[in-house]
Amino acid sequence: GGGPEPGPGPEWVRLAARPGGPEAWAAGAGAEAWGGCAAVGLRGAHQAENARLAAAALLCLGRAGWPEGRDWPALARALAAWRLPGRFQVVPGGGGGGRAAVLDGAHTPLAAAALAAEVRRAFPGRPVAAVLAVARDKDAEAVAGALLGGLGGALVLAACAEVPVAGGWARALPAADLAAAAARALRR
Repeated sequence: GGGPEPGPGPEWVRLAARPGGPEAWAAGAGAEAWGGCAAVGLRGAHQAENARLAAAALLCLGRAGWPEGRDWPALARALAAWRLPGRFQVVPGGGGGGRAAVLDGAHTPLAAAALAAEVRRAFPGRPVAAVLAVARDKDAEAVAGALLGGLGGALVLAACAEVPVAGGWARALPAADLAAAAARALRR
């Protein structure tokens, strides 16, 4: 087709099914007209999977008669423009040396594991310092274990912080409690 081709840099989601491939089944009328591929504005394989699920849902709506579910070029534009602050948001560091901070709101073990995998993929061979804060109502030990354990040998420093959650301190897990949970997780 005449659409974009996957390449390095942004994540890509293929919306046209390929037999035996890992792509989503979101093929439909019009997808082939632009190549069936779309760049995904958010980084990470897990975000590409989210995009595939959203595209599949839109395709189902299109099959049910919703015209928005048949506008593949609009879907491609929307996926490419997709941004969400705090979801693998890379902030370049000052002072040279290629330093960067990654801001991410991962708050479940599965999300923390996906974050660790994306950090390793995006910054191969680079040392990682992690600053972790977790809400009181989350499984701090499991989240810390998934993130810190998932970073493996790249992890050179882990710091625990206490920050406001949803604009207040009531749900904030104290840093000392989080540090104890992280230590337990890393001993496992």
